Amino acid sequence: MMQVPKDLQNQLWQDIEQLERNRTMPYITSVERIGIEKGMQQGMQQGVAAGVKVARN
Repeated sequence: MMQVPKDLQNQLWQDIEQLERNRTMPYITSVERIGIEKGMQQGMQQGVAAGVKVARN
């Protein structure tokens, strides 16, 4: 197996890191998406319950 010279290897990693920084895209997993949806539903339910409570008073 051939090894890449150390200076070229370092340059490669620097180039890869730069590409990753420039291409950062947020990714939400399906588990996170489900958690967000459940949180939104709970928040809406709490908001409606608080609104009903205020309306009764």
